[in-house]
Amino acid sequence: MPFFFTGRGAIALLPAVLLGVHCSSGGPNSSGSPIENVDAGASVADAPGVDTPPKLPPAESSFIDVPAQSTSFRSASRIFYSFQPTLSVDNKPQPLLVFFNGGPAAATSTCLMSYGTGPFTLDTPGAGEDLPHANPRTFARFANLLYIDARNAGFSYNFRTTQNDIGDCREFMVEDAIDFLRVLFRFLINQPGLRHSRVVLVAESYGGARALTMAHLLLHYDDPSVPIPDDLRSEIRGHFDTFWPEAAGGTHTMAAIGREFARLVLIQPFVGAMQYPAQRPLLESDPYLNAFGPGRSNYDVRERAGWEVRMDQRAMMALSDEASSRALLGFDLALVRAIFPDERVNVVRPWATFDANAETLFRSRFGSLGRSDGYLASRGNFCTDDGISSPVLDSNEAIQWIPEVLRFSRLFLTNARYDRAIHTPGLFVLLDEIGLSTEVDREPRPGVDRPGWFRVKLPANANLEQTVEVRFPTYEDAGHMVTVRQGPDLADDVANWLSEAD
Repeated sequence: MPFFFTGRGAIALLPAVLLGVHCSSGGPNSSGSPIENVDAGASVADAPGVDTPPKLPPAESSFIDVPAQSTSFRSASRIFYSFQPTLSVDNKPQPLLVFFNGGPAAATSTCLMSYGTGPFTLDTPGAGEDLPHANPRTFARFANLLYIDARNAGFSYNFRTTQNDIGDCREFMVEDAIDFLRVLFRFLINQPGLRHSRVVLVAESYGGARALTMAHLLLHYDDPSVPIPDDLRSEIRGHFDTFWPEAAGGTHTMAAIGREFARLVLIQPFVGAMQYPAQRPLLESDPYLNAFGPGRSNYDVRERAGWEVRMDQRAMMALSDEASSRALLGFDLALVRAIFPDERVNVVRPWATFDANAETLFRSRFGSLGRSDGYLASRGNFCTDDGISSPVLDSNEAIQWIPEVLRFSRLFLTNARYDRAIHTPGLFVLLDEIGLSTEVDREPRPGVDRPGWFRVKLPANANLEQTVEVRFPTYEDAGHMVTVRQGPDLADDVANWLSEAD
């Protein structure tokens, strides 16, 4: 039989590790060498083996202002996004993949955007080993790409409005998800060509908890008991009415929203504190992880500790260089008005992690900033006043939404062989702990290069399918940052999964 069932067992507590805070954090005085310029004329159209459609919507990078949060960040924020259009020549609307890293407050710009997903990439392990180069197996072959930096991370920055910028964080998970939904829907308002594109949330690490929360809010967008701000609720309703014009004016169903608008690709996801003890016994017995001694990176045990920091530094150096950043973004940062110092009055970025050499390059391009500001942070502060501790990673809030997301949405999970920070097979134990039995199928299937699925039996609910299947392929040459080494393979698998889901 190709199936096995998970079981319940005695579980000890795993020491609290800041899961998903990377891509990584480098020190404020991190060293690194400037990356040489790529060809100043390079563009996404130079990617070999990729046909450029005759009329691509333009790439763009910009900021969207979001208001202060109620219990977490009590200051307004300017959140950075980067959009790169599909390279597909198919005339039908292509999906919009919304990429974000975790942390909380790890930069998407220095992680998923820079490594293995876009038309240009830095994907050779190490630091400073090559320039951005064309990525012929980019996700843009079959989708539009939207990258979002979390509040105060990456290029995003906060404005100081009160003496104490950080509150008690009791609603952080929902408030953080609302930030991302604000950016997504305000972006869509300005992109009429994308209003009929399906949306897929592509989240790494802590981004898994954020994606589950975003999906929960979308499924309940018309429920007044769910704390969605009125202006955002109106924007969501307006978009759904455009997406489903035949049902405009009514409440769109959870089944339709999950099927068409809340698909999730979770890359080594953190979903809640219960995951720590659930995964510990499996970590201790995993032969691939235990083949390596001490002093290794939790994010890829084949590498020495600090490897993930060097990956961040390399991305920051590339993005601080004019031509390299143009390749990675598909856009010239000098065209973004809000990047310049005169737009950043009263900006404060406490506990953010910058690279000194990259900041020097940025300041030579755009001008000097105030003492509390910096152009690009590999990570910001995440609802904490010391940059280290946080109640957020002790939360299990997102876990309660797993059953409804499984019931209504389609889900893709990665299983990276050399990741010690997140051991995704531990999710089977976690699902068992919340009363959901699973069965795993690793048998080959026709037309699928990389097998891997599991089925979840959900509680009975009239007129709804009670057993759902989740895609769960193993990436044999990957750690936590799957796109660094196996981004092309992940892109192919996601493309096939989306095609099958259609």
